[in-house]
Amino acid sequence: MDRDEKQAFKRWLTTAGDKELQIALVKMQALEHQLTEADAIRDLRYMKKGTFREVEARRELAIAINNCK
Repeated sequence: MDRDEKQAFKRWLTTAGDKELQIALVKMQALEHQLTEADAIRDLRYMKKGTFREVEARRELAIAINNCK
């Protein structure tokens, strides 16, 4: 991924809905075993890791908000 693609991916992470992120993770996990090119595998892992981190951050935020109530 080049710099512009990474920036676009990061923008998508912040604007995607929770369900969209979950669906993307499932699709990425299924696709990972089909890839053979090192660059494609590296890019997919980068996106998978970023998506997982976003899902976890949102989950932790929701828990913190609920604990404050």
